[in-house]
Amino acid sequence: MTVSKELFLELENNVREIKFEIFKTCGFVEESGHGVPTVTKAYGDESYIFDGKFIKVVIPFDRSSFTNTIQEIDNTTQKTTQEHESTTQKTTKERLIELLKANPNLSRSDLATLLKLSEDGVKYQIKKLKDKGIIKRVGPDKGGYWEVIE
Repeated sequence: MTVSKELFLELENNVREIKFEIFKTCGFVEESGHGVPTVTKAYGDESYIFDGKFIKVVIPFDRSSFTNTIQEIDNTTQKTTQEHESTTQKTTKERLIELLKANPNLSRSDLATLLKLSEDGVKYQIKKLKDKGIIKRVGPDKGGYWEVIE
């Protein structure tokens, strides 16, 4: 089914209001966001499929933006490290803390890549920092995040 842009935008507003009320009533949300316009802007109108009484949203799984974020953090870390390298060499502990402050959702695998360590090496560094009370894990292994306490 092909929908004109005008009809799509009209339906989008109605659906957004209805979805928000349903989610609010169920306690899933507290306030309305901007998800539909954001998805439409990023993926186009064709990401929405109207199927009878349902609206399906198809968002391609693309880790490139995540990879770009990791690369930006790494570039920032490398730049900062190079700027301060003449006065002091950053330790693995300091780089790890810096990365977790920049993105508390990084996985052990991501940290290993950024720090150029093995995952076991990252596990060892994290254990040392946790034992010293410098960092702590909030939430489960999947879906949780790191909190820097110091």
